[in-house]
Amino acid sequence: MQRTRWGVWVIAAIGITAAAGITTSPGPAVAAPASVPIEIRYFEDGTFLPVVEIEIGGIGLSVMLDTGSQGLVVNPGRLADASPQPTITDVAADPSYDGTDITGTIALARVAIGDLTTPAEIPFVYATSCSTEFCLGGNLHLDGILGVSQGENIYPSATDPQYHWYSAIAQLEGEAAHGHTITLGEEGGTLELGRPSLSGSPMTVLQAQNTGSTYPDGAAIYEKPVETCWTIVDQTKCLKTTLDSGERSAVLMGSQFGPWTTPLPSPSPWPSAPSTIHLADVNAGTVIGFAKPGEAPFWSRTVALADRAVGLYTDTNHEYFNSGNVFYVGRSVGFDNATGQVLVGASTGTPGPVRDVMASVGDASIDVAWKEPAAHETAATASTIESMIVQVRGDAGHVVRTLTLAADARTTVIDGLETGRTYTVEVAAANAFGLGPWTMAPHPLKLSRQLPATGTAVESQFWWALAALALGATAVSIRAHGVRRRAGRSG
Repeated sequence: MQRTRWGVWVIAAIGITAAAGITTSPGPAVAAPASVPIEIRYFEDGTFLPVVEIEIGGIGLSVMLDTGSQGLVVNPGRLADASPQPTITDVAADPSYDGTDITGTIALARVAIGDLTTPAEIPFVYATSCSTEFCLGGNLHLDGILGVSQGENIYPSATDPQYHWYSAIAQLEGEAAHGHTITLGEEGGTLELGRPSLSGSPMTVLQAQNTGSTYPDGAAIYEKPVETCWTIVDQTKCLKTTLDSGERSAVLMGSQFGPWTTPLPSPSPWPSAPSTIHLADVNAGTVIGFAKPGEAPFWSRTVALADRAVGLYTDTNHEYFNSGNVFYVGRSVGFDNATGQVLVGASTGTPGPVRDVMASVGDASIDVAWKEPAAHETAATASTIESMIVQVRGDAGHVVRTLTLAADARTTVIDGLETGRTYTVEVAAANAFGLGPWTMAPHPLKLSRQLPATGTAVESQFWWALAALALGATAVSIRAHGVRRRAGRSG
């Protein structure tokens, strides 16, 4: 989990449901031992946090479900009426959330998640103070944070007794401790406890690295982030990425992405993390691909205004990506505690394919037209189409131009392409859940070189000269192969 004081940004999730390189779920389906409802709580700027209910000492607590941190934090005073009261130790604890300052002490209690309760008291941080804006989930009045990522903190670090602070889910009994699966829609979702199984759904499997350390029960501890590759047009960077359900924004790093950004007038350090500097915002309309190393993108996102933006950062200590929590919307994501695998299901509710894509050579440009997806080809759960994405690929098949257009756009003109080259055009519709399938124009197009004065294609000069000689005229009205003139534009 990472918090940002700018708090205006969430990424528009655009999922590719049939990307190359996907793998399928290993093994048979296993029924989850418990299902916990997830509530989506929105901020005024359109960003959100996922919230689940837990219980300690008969007190119900609304806590943020956070895959970007480990361990349970309960905010100050929330357990004053608990019975039995938690065991409060004198061991200080101050977990860091890259911008949130929490101080407190280690406390012990049995924790109920859904219908399941930890078999013994487990350590959690009972906060005595915290930054109100961040610790309490802004104005959402949350009671704490349920961190469920891999990893642990040990308090105190050098003297006994020591308390291992890590995911409460991993401290449940039996199958429930083996992992969890988060499924989110725009209005809510479910947290399924137990080893994840997404059988029957196309998915990508990401692997976290084994740290070589173990939890108190001997289970292996894996790293929290997984390696992913982000691409803008033809620039790709692969970094360790936190798939963060508790992060309202997204973190992109890499100087090669600078051409698609607008620098901030005054670069800003991250609160409580001065080595992380917010340099710029990625421009609206930029499409960012998200892939497993060596494979085709399984998800992409279109940067938009207001609550769907991406920040470009630099860090003098280390580089990383953070997906932001919109990564989870419209899909299931499972975390296997025993193997360190993250199973990312395909997006649901994306639009169907756009129809009748046609492309023709214009004036040193390509004119494109299409029709909206047919109603019966759009999933019943799909939300309103929010944008149309047009991609142009060059001779080698690489994307050389991406346009993000309004939802009601049905035509566009693509300028600024190199003449003498061949291009293909494809169009897709996007909504809050993701990107529908691409529909390609039926034929590739070659742009002819133009004469600067007349706009006549260079390849046609021979035909004009031949016609002039044959007719003995200074002006001819003839249409020959390869001849076109500019329509509706000057010189």
